[in-house]
Amino acid sequence: MRKIAEALAAYIDYLVGLGPTCPDDQQLTPADRAQLEVLLSIADQLKRVLTPVAPRPDFESRLRESLLAAAVQRSTLSGRNGRAPGLVRRRWVLIGAAAGSLLSMAGIITAVILRQRSVARL
Repeated sequence: MRKIAEALAAYIDYLVGLGPTCPDDQQLTPADRAQLEVLLSIADQLKRVLTPVAPRPDFESRLRESLLAAAVQRSTLSGRNGRAPGLVRRRWVLIGAAAGSLLSMAGIITAVILRQRSVARL
């Protein structure tokens, strides 16, 4: 399963322009390749359907202000005790963000699969 996930991640990077070439799936078993083909077709469909959206200027300015305020606060707090606060909290935030991303992607893939099945039944 890990090899399938790595191959799928590399292919998605390729689709969105982060990877230089289409990844090679020669290390996978035939059964894994079959599973990967289904997932790659879903990734291709998602790429065609989803379009990037530019954030509104007011959102960008608010985000910039809040990031600057957080940076000032963080530098003030780290100056007091000599080390950056919240390293453990930061790790959990990153883990939570990764889990949320995985759940979101799983929901999208499930929706696409269910849609394909409902279209196939018609």
